[in-house]
Amino acid sequence: MAARGRGVAPAAVRAVTDWVFDAFAGTCLRQIMLVHDVDNPASCRVAQKAGYPFQKLSPANPPHWFEDGHIHVRLGG
Repeated sequence: MAARGRGVAPAAVRAVTDWVFDAFAGTCLRQIMLVHDVDNPASCRVAQKAGYPFQKLSPANPPHWFEDGHIHVRLGG
């Protein structure tokens, strides 16, 4: 894919995140969580580059989700 490794995905996530925090300013929105499967390291890198540090492991919980996941959180404000 031509865009891979050029920072397009993290830039898009940052733009949407900034828009959400701006659009919901003054409400009770304090954080946004980004969750991905543990065995998806590309999504992990995108989350971290977009300003979503890893917070914790989310164990699988069938039937809601079947794989362990990483939870990344970005705080507003």
